[in-house]
Amino acid sequence: MISLNDLIELAKECESQVSFSWGEVNISRDDAYRLLGISVQEMPEDVNILKATILSLLVENMVLHIDALRNMRNG
Repeated sequence: MISLNDLIELAKECESQVSFSWGEVNISRDDAYRLLGISVQEMPEDVNILKATILSLLVENMVLHIDALRNMRNG
């Protein structure tokens, strides 16, 4: 199993290039990665569950990006 620190570092390398202001939320970037990383480490290692989770996150991310672009154009 991958260590929590290695998981976090790998996830940070995969971050979107869309800028985000961590000052607008009440959690630091590192704390968010650590908190959610612990949850991910506890997930079962079933490939289908992992693929479904990735797909769900990708769809959510795509919708958030579309919404952000729409707000930038209309804002």
